[in-house]
Amino acid sequence: MPGYYNQAARTVACMAEALRRANRKPSALDRLSFFVIAPRQQIDSGVFKRQMTHESILGTVRRRADEYDESKEGWFKGWFLPIMEHITIGVMSWEELLSNIEGLDQKSGEKLNEFYALCLKFNNKSAKR
Repeated sequence: MPGYYNQAARTVACMAEALRRANRKPSALDRLSFFVIAPRQQIDSGVFKRQMTHESILGTVRRRADEYDESKEGWFKGWFLPIMEHITIGVMSWEELLSNIEGLDQKSGEKLNEFYALCLKFNNKSAKR
Protein backbone atom coordinates (compact mmCIF):
# COMPACT_ATOMS: atom_id res chain seq x y z
CA MET A 1 0.00 0.00 0.00
CA PRO A 2 1.38 3.41 -0.89
CA GLY A 3 2.92 5.34 2.00
CA TYR A 4 0.81 8.43 1.37
CA TYR A 5 -2.46 6.50 1.82
CA ASN A 6 -3.06 7.23 5.51
CA GLN A 7 -5.50 5.69 7.98
CA ALA A 8 -7.92 8.63 7.89
CA ALA A 9 -8.28 8.41 4.11
CA ARG A 10 -8.60 4.60 4.23
CA THR A 11 -11.29 4.77 6.89
CA VAL A 12 -13.43 7.31 5.04
CA ALA A 13 -12.98 5.35 1.79
CA CYS A 14 -14.10 2.20 3.64
CA MET A 15 -17.16 4.06 4.87
CA ALA A 16 -18.00 4.91 1.26
CA GLU A 17 -17.52 1.29 0.23
CA ALA A 18 -19.68 0.01 3.10
CA LEU A 19 -22.48 2.36 2.05
CA ARG A 20 -22.09 1.28 -1.59
CA ARG A 21 -22.38 -2.38 -0.63
CA ALA A 22 -25.47 -1.63 1.46
CA ASN A 23 -26.82 0.59 -1.35
CA ARG A 24 -27.39 3.42 1.17
CA LYS A 25 -26.76 6.91 -0.13
CA PRO A 26 -25.03 9.26 2.35
CA SER A 27 -27.85 11.76 1.86
CA ALA A 28 -30.26 9.21 3.39
CA LEU A 29 -28.37 9.31 6.69
CA ASP A 30 -29.21 11.77 9.46
CA ARG A 31 -25.55 12.10 10.39
CA LEU A 32 -22.21 10.79 9.13
CA SER A 33 -19.03 11.44 11.08
CA PHE A 34 -15.43 10.32 11.38
CA PHE A 35 -13.51 11.34 14.48
CA VAL A 36 -10.10 10.43 15.78
CA ILE A 37 -10.01 10.17 19.56
CA ALA A 38 -6.53 10.76 20.97
CA PRO A 39 -4.71 12.21 23.98
CA ARG A 40 -4.95 16.00 24.15
CA GLN A 41 -1.15 16.27 24.09
CA GLN A 42 -1.00 14.61 20.65
CA ILE A 43 -3.80 16.78 19.31
CA ASP A 44 -2.20 19.96 20.66
CA SER A 45 1.15 19.01 19.11
CA GLY A 46 -0.52 18.82 15.68
CA VAL A 47 -0.11 15.09 15.04
CA PHE A 48 -3.46 14.86 13.21
CA LYS A 49 -3.82 18.39 11.84
CA ARG A 50 -2.72 17.75 8.26
CA GLN A 51 -4.48 14.43 7.66
CA MET A 52 -7.78 15.23 9.37
CA THR A 53 -9.14 17.73 6.86
CA HIS A 54 -11.67 17.27 4.10
CA GLU A 55 -9.10 18.51 1.60
CA SER A 56 -6.42 16.03 2.66
CA ILE A 57 -8.78 13.05 2.70
CA LEU A 58 -10.34 14.01 -0.62
CA GLY A 59 -6.96 14.50 -2.29
CA THR A 60 -5.51 11.29 -0.88
CA VAL A 61 -8.44 9.12 -1.96
CA ARG A 62 -8.54 10.87 -5.36
CA ARG A 63 -4.86 10.01 -5.87
CA ARG A 64 -5.43 6.40 -4.81
CA ALA A 65 -8.46 5.97 -7.08
CA ASP A 66 -6.47 7.41 -10.00
CA GLU A 67 -3.93 4.60 -9.58
CA TYR A 68 -6.59 2.12 -10.74
CA ASP A 69 -8.23 1.85 -14.13
CA GLU A 70 -11.39 3.81 -14.92
CA SER A 71 -13.48 1.38 -12.87
CA LYS A 72 -12.80 3.39 -9.69
CA GLU A 73 -13.96 6.67 -11.23
CA GLY A 74 -17.62 5.67 -10.92
CA TRP A 75 -17.11 4.67 -7.30
CA PHE A 76 -15.25 7.90 -6.56
CA LYS A 77 -17.92 10.14 -8.12
CA GLY A 78 -20.95 8.09 -7.12
CA TRP A 79 -20.02 7.11 -3.57
CA PHE A 80 -16.94 8.84 -2.24
CA LEU A 81 -17.73 12.42 -3.29
CA PRO A 82 -21.26 12.23 -1.82
CA ILE A 83 -19.77 11.07 1.49
CA MET A 84 -17.42 14.02 1.49
CA GLU A 85 -20.40 16.35 1.03
CA HIS A 86 -22.12 14.97 4.16
CA ILE A 87 -19.39 13.84 6.51
CA THR A 88 -18.20 15.65 9.60
CA ILE A 89 -14.50 15.07 10.21
CA GLY A 90 -12.85 15.95 13.48
CA VAL A 91 -10.54 15.18 16.35
CA MET A 92 -11.60 14.86 19.97
CA SER A 93 -9.38 14.36 22.97
CA TRP A 94 -9.84 11.45 25.32
CA GLU A 95 -9.88 14.02 28.09
CA GLU A 96 -12.87 15.81 26.54
CA LEU A 97 -14.72 12.58 25.86
CA LEU A 98 -14.17 11.29 29.38
CA SER A 99 -15.28 14.61 30.84
CA ASN A 100 -18.50 14.38 28.82
CA ILE A 101 -19.08 10.83 30.04
CA GLU A 102 -18.42 11.87 33.63
CA GLY A 103 -20.97 14.66 33.26
CA LEU A 104 -23.60 12.13 32.21
CA ASP A 105 -22.61 9.26 34.49
CA GLN A 106 -20.18 10.24 37.23
CA LYS A 107 -19.38 6.71 38.44
CA SER A 108 -18.64 5.39 34.95
CA GLY A 109 -16.67 8.52 34.12
CA GLU A 110 -14.51 8.12 37.20
CA LYS A 111 -13.78 4.48 36.37
CA LEU A 112 -12.90 5.33 32.78
CA ASN A 113 -10.66 8.16 33.96
CA GLU A 114 -8.81 5.73 36.24
CA PHE A 115 -8.32 3.36 33.31
CA TYR A 116 -7.16 6.20 31.05
CA ALA A 117 -4.61 7.30 33.67
CA LEU A 118 -3.19 3.78 33.65
CA CYS A 119 -3.09 3.78 29.85
CA LEU A 120 -1.06 6.98 29.90
CA LYS A 121 1.23 5.63 32.61
CA PHE A 122 1.99 2.35 30.86
CA ASN A 123 2.35 3.99 27.45
CA ASN A 124 4.74 6.62 28.87
CA LYS A 125 2.43 9.45 27.85
CA SER A 126 2.28 12.56 29.98
CA ALA A 127 -0.93 14.17 28.80
CA LYS A 128 -2.14 16.65 31.40
CA ARG A 129 -5.69 16.36 32.63
